[in-house]
Amino acid sequence: MRLWGRITIGAVSAGILGACGLPTGNVRTSQLPDYALASCDYVVEANLVGCSQRASERRNGDVAMAVASYLAQKPDPAAALQWTEDAAAWGNGKALRAMYDSYYFGKAPLAADQTAAAKTLDAALAGGAQWARLLQASRLWTTNVPEARTLITQTAEQNNCHAQAFLANAYYDGSLGEKNWTRRISGCCSARAAAPRAYRRFIR
Repeated sequence: MRLWGRITIGAVSAGILGACGLPTGNVRTSQLPDYALASCDYVVEANLVGCSQRASERRNGDVAMAVASYLAQKPDPAAALQWTEDAAAWGNGKALRAMYDSYYFGKAPLAADQTAAAKTLDAALAGGAQWARLLQASRLWTTNVPEARTLITQTAEQNNCHAQAFLANAYYDGSLGEKNWTRRISGCCSARAAAPRAYRRFIR
C-alpha cells in the first residue's frame, strides 16, 4: 500500500489555514484546537499517519492536499507531489491548480506536458473550479464570446471579484456586445466590496 511508503519517505498550499482562521507557519500541536487535529483541517506530525490513512481510505482530496502541504514544508517534495497528484485525482481544486501549473510551466520535478495540462484543466472545469472557468474564458474570448461570457458570468455570480471586475470593464468598453453603465457600476461595486486590491488592479 503506497500510504506507508509515502510516510516513511519523510514522514502546496499554505493558504488553507489562514482562510479557516487557524495558525500558520511553525505550529506546535498544543496550539491547534482538538477539532483541527481530529478533522485533519491541519496536518502536523502528530496526526500525519491518521490523516494520511483517512485520505487514502476515503479518497478525500481536501485531506490529501493538507497532507501534501505539510510534507512540502518538511520538506519532502517527492511525497508532497504524490499526495498532490492524489488530491487532484480526488477533486481538490487547489491540487488541480497546482498540477496544472506544474504541467503547463514544467515546474520541477515535472517536465512541461501540455496534454497533461489540458486534461487537468478539463477535470477542474468539470468540477466547477473558478480559476479554470476564468482561464478557459480568457482562451475563448476571441473565438467564442458567448461561451466565454457564460463562464465569466457564472463565476461572477459566485462572488469571484476578478470575474466581477472583468464584467464591469467589458460592459464599460462594449466588448460584450453592448455598453451598459448600470451593470458597469454594479460590477465595480461588487468587485470593490469583495476585494479592494483586486478592484484597483482590474477596474480602470
